Amino acid sequence: MNAYAKQAYNAYQKTDVLSVSPGELIAKLLVGAEGAVKKGLDAMRQGRTAEKGEQFGRAIAILGELQASLDFEKGGDVAANLNAIYEYCIREILFGNMKNDPDKIESVLKTLEPIVDAWMVIKSERAGQDGADGDGETPQKLLQGQERRIHAAL
Repeated sequence: MNAYAKQAYNAYQKTDVLSVSPGELIAKLLVGAEGAVKKGLDAMRQGRTAEKGEQFGRAIAILGELQASLDFEKGGDVAANLNAIYEYCIREILFGNMKNDPDKIESVLKTLEPIVDAWMVIKSERAGQDGADGDGETPQKLLQGQERRIHAAL
């Protein structure tokens, strides 16, 4: 990709991140994590070690960002449960990658699937809203300064 195309792509990605609701962003990140796990599993099964490591690293980075964004005060038990799920998925990806164990990776996919589905429902329900959350904070305010970290995770 030439420098101009890369600059245009980065500008598009930043606009995309800033123009979605927090729920939509979480849904996108979860879909990204799930996709990276699937690609990593495929690479594992085909013996493409470098790609396997890259994809699992991407999934771990996304899950780590999701975990870091949890608000335990507002989220209560839901946040605590999501934290435990993200921790489990990260651990299973790490051990599955180290031991080249597809069963561990498949268990991550089975764990993530209902969470991705739930966020896709939330995303579709919020699609008709004006882009502000219940506190009146726009996605731009909520994500200010986070674009680089989110793009790194993607």
